[in-house]
Amino acid sequence: MSRAREPADLFSVLSDDLRLRLLEVLQGGECCVSELVEKLGVPQYRVSRHLQVLRNVGLLVRHRSGRWIWYRVAPEWAGLVAEVLALVRQWEEPVRPRGLVQKIVRGTRHAPS
Repeated sequence: MSRAREPADLFSVLSDDLRLRLLEVLQGGECCVSELVEKLGVPQYRVSRHLQVLRNVGLLVRHRSGRWIWYRVAPEWAGLVAEVLALVRQWEEPVRPRGLVQKIVRGTRHAPS
């Protein structure tokens, strides 16, 4: 997949927990792979693979400095990434929206006409 062409491409990439965690860290500024491995406690090969997926859809940019490659959120996607991560943080709050889901389901049922 090279660049998100459809919203479904983007949502597919954002549906992975590790990718969301990577975006959360990178939202705070650029990092190299070894820093991401240390911060997330995930093996290097997994971090590298998921960084590549995020980069392929255009969410991340990278630059080389000596032997290090630094990753950061692409400026054109920074606003969307911030909004998605804010929604994820709301979802992870202690009160799960179970009651909300039930209200939505009840609200969508229509009485027979």
